[in-house]
Parts: sequence; C-alpha cells; structure tokens
Amino acid sequence: MSRLPIGYSGREYILKQNIKIMQDNGYNVTLAYFDDGQIKEDLIKQDPLLSKVKLYPLKKVGALSFFYNLLFKRKLAIQECLFYSKKQSDRIQNKLLTDGFNILLVDMVRMAHLVEEIKFPVKLLEYDDLLSTRYKRMRDVQSDSFNLLGTYASKYPVFFSKIAVYLKDFLLMYEEKKIYKRENSLANKFNRFSFTSKLEANDFKKRINYSGKVYDNPPCLSTTEDHNYKHEKIDDFIFVGNLKSNHNLSCLKNLVRIFSNDEIKNVNINVYGDYDQRAEIICNGVNNITLCGRVVDLHEKLYQAKCLVAPFSFGTGIKIKIIEAMQCKTLVMTNSIGAEGIPMTAGKDYLLCENDDDFIRNILMINNVNYNDKKMNDITLSAYEIISKNYSDIVVSNNFIEFLRGPNE
Repeated sequence: MSRLPIGYSGREYILKQNIKIMQDNGYNVTLAYFDDGQIKEDLIKQDPLLSKVKLYPLKKVGALSFFYNLLFKRKLAIQECLFYSKKQSDRIQNKLLTDGFNILLVDMVRMAHLVEEIKFPVKLLEYDDLLSTRYKRMRDVQSDSFNLLGTYASKYPVFFSKIAVYLKDFLLMYEEKKIYKRENSLANKFNRFSFTSKLEANDFKKRINYSGKVYDNPPCLSTTEDHNYKHEKIDDFIFVGNLKSNHNLSCLKNLVRIFSNDEIKNVNINVYGDYDQRAEIICNGVNNITLCGRVVDLHEKLYQAKCLVAPFSFGTGIKIKIIEAMQCKTLVMTNSIGAEGIPMTAGKDYLLCENDDDFIRNILMINNVNYNDKKMNDITLSAYEIISKNYSDIVVSNNFIEFLRGPNE
C-alpha cells in the first residue's frame, strides 16, 4: 500500500476494515507500505489493528526515479510513477518467496506495477473506485482551488508540483487517459479484483466484457453496537470530510454558494475535517459556515446533527460519510453523485437535491421542524435499514472472505 492507514479517511477506513476482517478470520497480515518517516512508532503501537500486524516498510521513491519513470515508463500513470522502483519491486518479490505467503492483496492501481509481472498463486487488486471516471468529472468542474496531485501533493518532487499548477488541465486529461488504459490492462494481471461500489464493479465488468465475478467491498458499519452518544441534536446542519481532497473542497464551494443565499444566510452549518488555506479562502466572509477542523470522534458529531448536507460536484464510488450518517440516523441531503452506488430511494431514504434551489428549500424546511419530526424519523429509519441489509459486519465480511479465497472455496 502507498501509506500506512493510521487515520480513518475514506480509503484508510476500508484498509483498516480489510485488516480487521482478515485478523478475525485467522489470517496473519503483513503490510508492505511506503514509509515517509512522518508516522511515529508510538502511534503505531497505540493503534489496536496496526499493533497486531507485521510491518514491512518500503523506501520512498526519489525524485530521479520519479522523473525516470515519467520519461521512460510511458505506459504508467503519473501516480504510478511516484511509487514504482525496480529495487522496491525486487524487495517485494524476495519477501514473497521467502516468507511463504498465500495471498498478495494490492491497494489500488497506483501500487499495481510493483507486482504486476510477479508470478504468484493468488494476486488480488482493489481498485477502490474508477479513477478515470473521477478525473473526467474533475475536468468538467473547473476550479483554481483544485490540486491535481490531491492528498499526495507533498509526496511529489517540489519542481514537478510547481509545474503541475500551470499544466493542470493537460495533466488531468493525460492522467485520465493513462489510468483508463491501466484499469483495463491490469484486469488481466490479477486473479480477482474489487471496487468499493457494486455499481462501479458492474460498470467495469461491462466495460472490459469480463466473464468472471467483479467483487464489491463496501464500508462495513455496525448496527448492533451500543453507542454512548447523546441523542440530543446539537448541530442542525453538518458536513464532514477531508477538505484537502478535491471532491470535498468542491463540495465546500457549493456549500458556501448555497448558504450565502439571502433566504438561509441566518442558518448555520458546521464543517468538520482537516483543512488548509484553500478552505479558509473559500469560506472567507461567510459567517454562517464554521470550519471546525479535525475531531477525535466523528461519529459523535454525526449522531448530534439533524442533517448532513453534501452537494457534490464530482467523485466516484460510495461516499462513506453518507452511509455513516445513515448509520447514525442523521438525515442525508445530497445529490445524485452523493447517492451514487448506494441502494437508496429519493424521498424515502434521503432528500435528493439536484440544484441550489432544491437545497435551499429543504434546508428551510428542516430548519423549521423539530429533530423528532415524523417525516424526518421515517426517512432516517428507512435509511438505517439499508445499512443493516447491505453494510452490516456479517454481509461485508463474508463477501470479502470470498474475494480472498475465491468463489468455490
């Protein structure tokens, strides 16, 4: 994997989920990851999952290797160039030969080239989502605040990061085309592969005319845990997400536009999640949007909110924040992009808003009702049932174990 999953952001959530399911089913897990030296050892020891696995740190790819890959390994996408080196690939191969592993599970396209040509009995690839689709949608939403390199911006050579700012449109189109080809070709190099969303798994199966099963590995949420949170709704409106990622930053811009409308300028929304100067600039002068930063317990904030407002401009796959809100019986207000891949019905399980007027109308409606309003309760209870049916521990765990072992074992 490209990083050690210390936090619980979207992808880290799934990685930790995978580790827990494997441990619960008797697997011994070794994590090979790129070590940038920023994660302190005591943080790993304190983590209840990572403290129980074997760690195999890989050396960060240097600037010279990155530019060599960019110039001479032309089939690779830019993000693959950041993580590939023959030396690290050889180290992984030697580790596989000497330690007697049964399964090789690869996290996302960006890591696949390290083991693409290695012969191994069971090679599995988790795509996460269709990055080519995400980049296409990003191109359709022009914004100066976007960082093409995303949450990995600090990992790239400084010189390249500066150039990328001026070549954003070209590089985004370049990366979209490269990733599209790589997504297709890698399907022939692995025994099985999965996506977070069943919708994207089915779309990809059709795209490459694949005869086998393409697995989905959605977020797993408990429906039996006894939460010790106050059930009093403290925040009326809330948004959660890492505001250093482009799709959440775009969502924030939409929230600023919506909550700046005269009809709801006195309605407040709290935004929870890590952010930088870009988010501060976007929210500058907007008094009814509060950037609250990172919190220790995000579930507590979701439980105490009346409604999650999520006007996405782009993004792919299942949005974990949406189903977490559903798990917490918090009303969800989003558009078709936010609802994508989740088997829920507009008006029954969530409030569908496809434009600013829809959001404003529903925000006004919710602002004028009590948190135990019958209509709101009916919607949140119906949404909660979707979680227990599709994203419960047992459903997701059984599906992931089949992905590891194969359909006939």
